[in-house]
Amino acid sequence: MWRAVISEGNVAADGRVKRRRRYFYGATALAARSARDKYLAETTGKAPAPEPDPTTLAELSQAFLDHVERNNRANTHRSYEQVLRLHILPALGKLPLAELTPAHVKSAYESISKKASPSMAARSHTTLRAMLNFGREEHAIESSPLDRMKRSAPRHRRERVESLAEKQVAALLKAAKGTRLEALFVLAITTGMRQGELFALRWSDVDLAHRALSVEVPADTGYVLARPADDAGHRRERFRRHPSEAPEPEKGMMAAPGGAHLGCTWLYNEFGEVGPVK
Repeated sequence: MWRAVISEGNVAADGRVKRRRRYFYGATALAARSARDKYLAETTGKAPAPEPDPTTLAELSQAFLDHVERNNRANTHRSYEQVLRLHILPALGKLPLAELTPAHVKSAYESISKKASPSMAARSHTTLRAMLNFGREEHAIESSPLDRMKRSAPRHRRERVESLAEKQVAALLKAAKGTRLEALFVLAITTGMRQGELFALRWSDVDLAHRALSVEVPADTGYVLARPADDAGHRRERFRRHPSEAPEPEKGMMAAPGGAHLGCTWLYNEFGEVGPVK
């Protein structure tokens, strides 16, 4: 919901002088401004003079995140919110959208690149582009300054991932044997399950009688379990051996010490216990 406001002068009330404001609301910024302009035309007999839109980047970001939360997965919302809060808004949040220029954006990118990784700088550009495109669709801005700086946008290429050779797989499984991570690596190697799918496994997904498990729920970095984007994407994996007994259903199979949900940070810190794969 967008809001436009006008001042109708000062009024005396309760012995005090207060400024009287009138608000106009709309589903888009254009709709709110149109409602304001219609009211002014009807009450004054003339169209209002054009005025700079005071909407800031921070205000647009809230509308953008609300839209993402309603229409995208929790992971997407969390990623955008994190990048905006930590990197984009500290540099650009107070700027009115009407004053945002490529120079402002380039300066922000340079600042982000100094304190964050190349991949985070690229994510910042992707997030800002998505938000400004949303603002254009909502008629909060007429054009995006990013359209004029395509060559200077941060870029990051992921390094090519090399698959483990047979000897490396054997070495990894040998190193992991008897550790807390053994089941995680065995399933990853023998089934090809994704990292989030492994983290989200519950004992209720395991069919001990048929030696099979169902992959239905990927986990995100915030440990919020959500169904796959495509409901047809769930699959059933066969495995050769299974635990002789299992904890009560619905608890995660992969747990960090103390029973906490297993996540990326703990896994990467703990990975050293199985040693390097050579």
